Amino acid sequence: MSYYLAPSLERLRTQINQEWPQRDTTSDGWIGDTRHQAVKSDHNPDYSAGGVVRAIDVDKDGIEVDRLLAAVMSDDRTAYLIFERRIWTPGGGWRTYTGLNAHLSHIHISIKHTPSAAASERDWALTTTPAPSQVKEPEHVKRINRLDKTPTQKLPQREWKYLRLNDKGDVSVLRDPGLFDSDLQITAVDLPQEFTLQARAVLVEKVKDGSWAIVTRYPITEHRGTSGQTFISQSQKGTLAQGRRLRWQVWTDAPAASITNVSVRTDLFN
Repeated sequence: MSYYLAPSLERLRTQINQEWPQRDTTSDGWIGDTRHQAVKSDHNPDYSAGGVVRAIDVDKDGIEVDRLLAAVMSDDRTAYLIFERRIWTPGGGWRTYTGLNAHLSHIHISIKHTPSAAASERDWALTTTPAPSQVKEPEHVKRINRLDKTPTQKLPQREWKYLRLNDKGDVSVLRDPGLFDSDLQITAVDLPQEFTLQARAVLVEKVKDGSWAIVTRYPITEHRGTSGQTFISQSQKGTLAQGRRLRWQVWTDAPAASITNVSVRTDLFN
């Protein structure tokens, strides 16, 4: 039997491609694979409604994630979103998502099971950059100068030290708007033989009280090694909007650790 993507989601995908023409599409998708077909999923065609598919996945790399999330969250066609181990529903907000796929590389967007939600081809509101509070849960919008010193993902039970990379407590890179590709290189000293380093990039922007609020957290990368070894974090890619900064943060489970030779490489593609 034939199937098709809902016209409303076709329109959203077209707008996303026009807004971010150089984005990564590796994790894009819409039609359910074998795993999806074995369970109830909006990626599977609804043949009772003519074979319509009511969900798409959008790769997070090369787009402004918070702007896409805000546009979809503000639209009355949206049923739910899944991204970075969280699920969002209208009126319910964000909560923890416990499904097998954590949706770390892409955003899952599902529309409501109504003919109008599927058929409407009006534009989605991708043109307005939202305030951070429109996108993240309150606990995910933290000020840099009051930032929790522990990573937010689940970790083994051990103590973590937040390393000050410079006098501001982290490395900050200011750039014009555009696509970026960045990595952090550091040398760890005064460390025991067995230790772990963790690094994470965040996108931040200024809020009304003048402090910096996190709008996007990138995945934490973990490194194990010996004192004096140089580490290069996993490269992070994304989009910088006007007035935002890309920052790197580092933790270690070695309490006496210190850091030297900090450098950040950031390439920008306008």
